[in-house]
Amino acid sequence: MTTIRFAVGALKDLDEGFYFYERKEPGLSEYFRTCIKGDIEGSKITAGIHRKTFKDYTRVFSHAVY
Repeated sequence: MTTIRFAVGALKDLDEGFYFYERKEPGLSEYFRTCIKGDIEGSKITAGIHRKTFKDYTRVFSHAVY
């Protein structure tokens, strides 16, 4: 099973993103959360195919609300 680890501060960034989108438009934060969860699940499936950015770490950008 693939383990997903978050960089230091990433969970705080996700919380801030959630509240940012909720302030923009009520309910938009739920869409943001759904996108993030989908991206995390997708990363589990595609683990190992991304370019290593540091040592053995890879990085994946979310496709959440832009």
